[in-house]
Amino acid sequence: MPQSSFFTDFSFILSTNSTSFILQPVKSNLNITTGFLIRKFRVSNGWDQAFMAKKLDITRSSYSKIESGSTDVNLSRLEQIALILDVKLIDLLSFDPEQEMRDASRYLTVLAQIREKDRCIELLLHQIVELARQLRFGRESSGDHNR
Repeated sequence: MPQSSFFTDFSFILSTNSTSFILQPVKSNLNITTGFLIRKFRVSNGWDQAFMAKKLDITRSSYSKIESGSTDVNLSRLEQIALILDVKLIDLLSFDPEQEMRDASRYLTVLAQIREKDRCIELLLHQIVELARQLRFGRESSGDHNR
């Protein structure tokens, strides 16, 4: 069966069924995309693969294959995963690469802002320590002077 690329995110197989031609999505791309989204939601919850595997009552290795797109996931398993992740089933099946780029860009912007705030906090802490030292030195000097 010849394989052709359709858009950038999906591939289709051209198959012959007697005299008609049928375009069928290649399952691996859908599995990879769904696995990516599952991983994204899992990581955003701060969970590891072992946690998800335990919730699904499967091995960590089997769960890893879901996220990597190596295995076909049936609808009932996807519903279980969506329930655990507290997302809608459609959220596991719809991938928008442009939205992913916007999300990544926002994430990097917020991360840069947090780092800048951390630097400001560190500078303020140094100033507080220096002011406390000066205050202590001032009290010690005036105490010695009054004796």
